Amino acid sequence: MNITTLQNESITLLKALLAIPSISREEEDAAEYMSLFLKEKGFTPERFKNNLVVKAPDWEESKPVVMLNSHIDTVKAISGWESDPFSGIEEDDRITDELERLKSEIASARDELTKES
Repeated sequence: MNITTLQNESITLLKALLAIPSISREEEDAAEYMSLFLKEKGFTPERFKNNLVVKAPDWEESKPVVMLNSHIDTVKAISGWESDPFSGIEEDDRITDELERLKSEIASARDELTKES
């Protein structure tokens, strides 16, 4: 997979996740979205409530382990919020949104899991 394709897929994933409200303890829809996304990519996610565990395709118990950790829940937007907190607005080659800081970790972890050796 070339870098442009990977970048476009990551941006699409990030924007889709941003559009799913996932307030703390109410992130079922975001967890389900990620689970389906990972299954479409050939992974076998294990779900524990709203947590997903995914192993790299070449994972072996005897090899050292690197764990990538992120979260999909966010806090509620406060009054006076200046934009839709679930919009993921693109500005100056960036996706700007308070939630972006949290959910972009997931897109980055996805990149690491799908890197070719």
